[in-house]
Amino acid sequence: MLNETLDSTTVRLLDPKAALALELIYHEARLLDEKRYEEWDKLWADGDTRYVIPLDRDVVDFDSVLNLVNDNAVMRRRRIARMTSGYAGAVNAVERTVRVVSRYEFQARDEDELEVRSAEIVVAYVHGEHQVWAADLVHHIDLAGAEPRIRHKVVHLIDAEHTVRTCGFLL
Repeated sequence: MLNETLDSTTVRLLDPKAALALELIYHEARLLDEKRYEEWDKLWADGDTRYVIPLDRDVVDFDSVLNLVNDNAVMRRRRIARMTSGYAGAVNAVERTVRVVSRYEFQARDEDELEVRSAEIVVAYVHGEHQVWAADLVHHIDLAGAEPRIRHKVVHLIDAEHTVRTCGFLL
């Protein structure tokens, strides 16, 4: 039975904390699809935050290895500035994206932080062709303030250990 497999840190889908986290993740997906990157940046918590796309799915110390992306708040904002400046050709080539995020699992990290694991499929329309990107996501959602905020996001691309094509949008 499902109840037997849950431990004391598991948060159920109907828990108010889970609902807040899901609302944030769905809102994040819409902002990313609409390329509203400055608004997306406002979804992040203050302080030590991290946006990571690792090459190795098993690594937990991202600072000790090479990653596709390993951005703190400063680097994330610089990435957004490059993507919105009009000078990045790969960004301009992406006409539209649609993403679906599902398969949620919730774990309480402490009273004010929830870890949400999920799956993401992004379909990008680039130069008249569709590209499909798939990843396992890990969000750490800070619930301490008036609004939930992203503290940590890891995008585990399913093919990251192979050659990864240029991505002109944020995952």
